[in-house]
Amino acid sequence: MRMRFLYLAAVYLIFGVQSSTAVDGYWVTDADAGWSNDANWTNTASAPNGTGDTARLTAVLTANRTISFSEDVTLGTLIVENDGYILGSSGEDNKITFDNGTNSSSIRIQDTNVAQS
Repeated sequence: MRMRFLYLAAVYLIFGVQSSTAVDGYWVTDADAGWSNDANWTNTASAPNGTGDTARLTAVLTANRTISFSEDVTLGTLIVENDGYILGSSGEDNKITFDNGTNSSSIRIQDTNVAQS
């Protein structure tokens, strides 16, 4: 009986425990658009919004573009590689919270033309 329990426990640990993988999303939209619209992101099935998730604002924009939030967003890392991005709330007091689990959260600005304030 004890061996059967140990066997089942080992099978559960090997096959039954799903580890959650953090999202690593790339913004692909050259337009004013909503953060939570999955179609605005590539390399992921959903918009980044969870502990440890990475959002990469890498699309080359033809004009300044507003990415609006209709809900609070949690990220581990935000990377901005091109200028013209404006992050804003869509009428509510929504916010971005940085939480990278046990690792340090970060905001990286990688384009020398991006205004930093």
